[in-house]
Amino acid sequence: MLSPCCRRRCSSGAGTAPTRIARWVLGVALMAAVPFVASRCYSAFGPQVALADRGLALLNVAVVLAGFFGFMGADTTAGGSVWAALVLGILCADIGLRGLSDAATALPLAATAVGTACATTLAALGAYHLLAAWLGGDARRAAQGPAGPISTLP
Repeated sequence: MLSPCCRRRCSSGAGTAPTRIARWVLGVALMAAVPFVASRCYSAFGPQVALADRGLALLNVAVVLAGFFGFMGADTTAGGSVWAALVLGILCADIGLRGLSDAATALPLAATAVGTACATTLAALGAYHLLAAWLGGDARRAAQGPAGPISTLP
């Protein structure tokens, strides 16, 4: 639980430049995911879709919509890492699970799922570090506030 002093500083940073920029980046990412969501919705509600494919398509849509948790503010940062792992894991598992219905495509799709998991993990980590480097200084200044840095040491 945060102390009243820390809570005041965290809530006062809600409109800071780093927060606004991070929300713009998240908004652009969600807009870029719209074609994927549309294709998965078509897969879920299209004609003659197997129940497993329908479930996986709806799960993919739910995972992308979970990105809206990023708009909730600085308090969701730690939870965001869990959502990120779920997003990467579920979207890559979907690729691998598609191959279970046909033995000829099982190995290539499993390899594709592993490769996609590795590539998306590296891309997500790289994007995180780029944003941290870009917004880090402003975020530290916003966290310090007018009272100076928050000290956790006695």
